[in-house]
Amino acid sequence: MTDSSFTLGVLTLVFCIFSSACLADNTVVSEDEDDDGKSWFAAPGLYYSDYLDLAIGAGAYISGFRQPQESFFVSAYTSKSGSRGLWFYSYQSQLLERLFLDSSLHWGWRHDVKVFRDGNPNFSDEVAGSNDSSNKNYVESTGEDAYFNLKFYYVLPWGDGESSGIHEFHTYKGQLVKETAAGGSFFNPKRSGRFFIGTELFAHRQRFDDQYNSSYNKHSSGVRISAQYDNRNWSAQPSMGSNHKLTLSRDSGKFDSSGSWTKIELDMSKYWPLGPSSWAKDRVLAMNFYSADVTSWSSGGRPPEFEQPSLGGYDRLRAMPYRRYHDRSAIYYGLEHRYTFKHNPINLLPLPDFVPHFDLQWATFAELGRVNKRYDLIELHRDMQWSAGVGLRANLQGSVGRMDVAKSDHSWGLYLSAAYPW
Repeated sequence: MTDSSFTLGVLTLVFCIFSSACLADNTVVSEDEDDDGKSWFAAPGLYYSDYLDLAIGAGAYISGFRQPQESFFVSAYTSKSGSRGLWFYSYQSQLLERLFLDSSLHWGWRHDVKVFRDGNPNFSDEVAGSNDSSNKNYVESTGEDAYFNLKFYYVLPWGDGESSGIHEFHTYKGQLVKETAAGGSFFNPKRSGRFFIGTELFAHRQRFDDQYNSSYNKHSSGVRISAQYDNRNWSAQPSMGSNHKLTLSRDSGKFDSSGSWTKIELDMSKYWPLGPSSWAKDRVLAMNFYSADVTSWSSGGRPPEFEQPSLGGYDRLRAMPYRRYHDRSAIYYGLEHRYTFKHNPINLLPLPDFVPHFDLQWATFAELGRVNKRYDLIELHRDMQWSAGVGLRANLQGSVGRMDVAKSDHSWGLYLSAAYPW
């Protein structure tokens, strides 16, 4: 985990428990509660970790004021060790009937952050971040990290997106009303689910100095083009259906970029409903497959470490530090069992009125993955890294607060986030 990513997880966790701004191109209506669709919230945050030392921050959001599906979020933090950061996000700004915009801006100053890249003189004969690299092959970096993106996406008039670019989900007692599902019945983009075409403009720069008096200054700016078939019944809390996304990222080497490169990513998930039980309101088996390759690698088009295919962190190989493994190519398999309890004892406590009732979910998961210096399916399935763990989630009106703890044979990790891993 990096210092800024963990703090962002804490603040975003608070933010998303009280809003549904982490969704995309949709609104959520509760049929058992009065809700005019407008909401706002602000909260401080306090946390301690080996990476951050003692940190304090705050986050705030507003949702549904300008457009019913639109949300804005801003957060900031500072730590005793000297790390600090600022984020701004906007979600679901509707530009045309079917055209939407998401945007984000991040600036952070990191102090003594562990980064798994070359530069440690004790491992001069090893490639940092590679599948066989040592857990101690990292440098402690101090410096600036800045990121900006604009993502435009278009909802095709197919399937459940045929009549409108915005889908309205309805819930009753926290569960999706089946008649308002947005897919999952059968696999056909023209009849079920929603299909998106996306174009994202991005710019990312890192300037670091490490403990060995070496400097790292990398910049990448370019475009990502994506096609996504979302056939999940509910994108925020899926219990059936599937999701498929293909992304092409390209940096042409212009606008002061460190070099040109091309990357392709495939991300697919499948969900099987297992139904309720005596103690469970709902049970779901979820599976994810991810693979990526930098196709320009062999001709010298290598992206900076922060844009290389990677494993480790919030969503893939959760026992590993953030971006622990990175190389030209990657492959990943994840399996997760999600068990939503019928009763949440926290809801029986005398909580303040602004704290809404929510469902508790228990998860168990197992993961396999590997990175490699070339895209070779046989090699990618040898000596794979593994991770297994448990998670506790808070589900509220389409928003998810997630805490996962995972273990592997040589590390463990704890992550807070505001969405399912996949």
